[in-house]
Amino acid sequence: HPPHQNLVWGYSGRCMDKSVNYAQNKKGGEYMQKMNGLDWVAVILVIIGGINWGLIGLFNFDLVAAIFGSMSALSKIIYDLVGLGALYMIYGAVKMNK
Repeated sequence: HPPHQNLVWGYSGRCMDKSVNYAQNKKGGEYMQKMNGLDWVAVILVIIGGINWGLIGLFNFDLVAAIFGSMSALSKIIYDLVGLGALYMIYGAVKMNK
């Protein structure tokens, strides 16, 4: 099939791919692509990182280090995953704005 056969016009006037799973916004008309499992993992990781950084900034308390040990292998894995989650969210934001 030619690529244009899967395209439809959304209520907002945007051209959307009808093969992608979209969810309708409750405010009406505007459609957004539904989040997949990897999107949710990235959001959860970034929330964990944001809460941890908030605790560090406000109370000088590193929750990840308190739970898993200061710069232990497990703490480092958590920090790495939070960073990868943030990079994935940047990628998603750039992709969404194209």
